[in-house]
Amino acid sequence: MENTYIEFLLCHGLKEYSSTGNRSTVYSYASAVKRVLRSEGFTWDLSPEEIGALVQMYGTGGEKEAAGRKSNCTVIRALIWYQTFIRSRQVK
Repeated sequence: MENTYIEFLLCHGLKEYSSTGNRSTVYSYASAVKRVLRSEGFTWDLSPEEIGALVQMYGTGGEKEAAGRKSNCTVIRALIWYQTFIRSRQVK
C-alpha cells in the first residue's frame, strides 16, 4: 500500500527528487504516514473513518496538533494526502 501511495503522490505532481537529486516530498510524506501509523498502532489499510480521525487528531485543534506541525507541517500534509488517497480508492 505504501508504494501505491507513493505512485498516487507522483501522479498528482508531487516531487520525487529535489533539484540536487535528494529524495523529496513523496518520500517525506510516505515516511511521515508510516511513523504516524506505527505510533498509533495502525497498518496502511485504514478505513476512511480511521484516517479521518488521524487527520483530526494531528490537525489544527487536535490533541496531537504539535506533532502534525513538525517538519514544516509535513506530518499533517502527508495525512491529508493519505486521506485523499484512501477516499480515491473507495470510489473505484
